[in-house]
Amino acid sequence: MTPVWKNEDLEGAVIGAIFLRGADPEVLDILSRVPATAFSLPQYREIYTGICRQAYGARLIVPVLLC
Repeated sequence: MTPVWKNEDLEGAVIGAIFLRGADPEVLDILSRVPATAFSLPQYREIYTGICRQAYGARLIVPVLLC
């Protein structure tokens, strides 16, 4: 999937919103639909991949554990 937009602020806002919401059903639905390749910055792709790993492994999202 090729991103239609490249807005680093928007990408950061998406990740921030996921951190605030945690692994609730709506976030899990978003994680299942949005691939890491939708993020233009490598750092955001890496963070998003870690979020997905946490959400599907431990069923929670803890920003501190991504460090």
